[in-house]
Amino acid sequence: MKHLYYSEEENSNIIVAKCFYFYESKELDKYVKKILKK
Repeated sequence: MKHLYYSEEENSNIIVAKCFYFYESKELDKYVKKILKK
């Protein structure tokens, strides 16, 4: 598992970090589509 880099001060950066994690897990597509629908 790769260490995610993000600033705990900004939730948006945490979401980006999660996107990179899901990309590694081949789940980025599903995750991004959920974000775009919001």
